[in-house]
Amino acid sequence: ENGKDTKIEAEVTHLTHPDNPILPTERDSESASLEYVKTPEVIFEEANGAKTMSREQAISDGDLNSTTVTIKLPKNAVSGDKLTVTINEPNETPRTKEYTVGRDANGKFFVKDSAGNEINTETDGRSFKISGIKTATGEETKVTAEIVDSDGSIQHAKGSSSVTIAGIN
Repeated sequence: ENGKDTKIEAEVTHLTHPDNPILPTERDSESASLEYVKTPEVIFEEANGAKTMSREQAISDGDLNSTTVTIKLPKNAVSGDKLTVTINEPNETPRTKEYTVGRDANGKFFVKDSAGNEINTETDGRSFKISGIKTATGEETKVTAEIVDSDGSIQHAKGSSSVTIAGIN
């Protein structure tokens, strides 16, 4: 079970040998546990990781009222993990995007959206972008990414970030 120790015990008993009839019995035990899935990162590109961005930063991609967010998968994600991205845009009903994590033969991550479309990660092998996220001057835009382990148990990790475009002074 994830995050809990599993104890493994082994006992070796030597057969009676005519030269040494009293060989010792050896016992040893070890424990191991699976690490918890780490938190995905949510990064607003135009804000350079900050919580607010100027109007100049917001329009740097050519659109004042739209931005791109990068979702960075944790290093210990495995194929089959489920990722849910919740997008809270100004004056809109929150929406979600569902993804399934996969890894290619070289260990590079990819995700598949709910329609089965494969989305390759950036050159770092762990990040992918979601564009067209609405923003508005003076209003908060928040994106949350939650990953749940592949067996669907209660193990999960959630990361979020928000950005607000500074108002006109």
